Amino acid sequence: KIYYLKPDSQYVTIERGNVYLSMWLYEKVLEVTESIVSGERTKHQPHALYNRTCAYAGLEDMENVITEMTYLLQLAPEYKDIILESEYLEKSLNNSRIKKLLK
Repeated sequence: KIYYLKPDSQYVTIERGNVYLSMWLYEKVLEVTESIVSGERTKHQPHALYNRTCAYAGLEDMENVITEMTYLLQLAPEYKDIILESEYLEKSLNNSRIKKLLK
């Protein structure tokens, strides 16, 4: 219902990203979250960065995983626990640079 009332809201955009992520549509996740990540800082930006990190992990693009994760942890350090428990990032957590980042 909220999608029809406010299709351009950041909340709806985040939810669309969540759905695309669950469907392994990683390119779509990157596409829908771009406006939030590149725009003004908002309360939805950390979640958009988290979704992008997961999408890059699904695409096996470790450089972008590290870049997005670094920015996410600077912006919202509380996401560390979410990252450590994420099924989408499980394989990426074995990377030595990511291990160092999460210390």
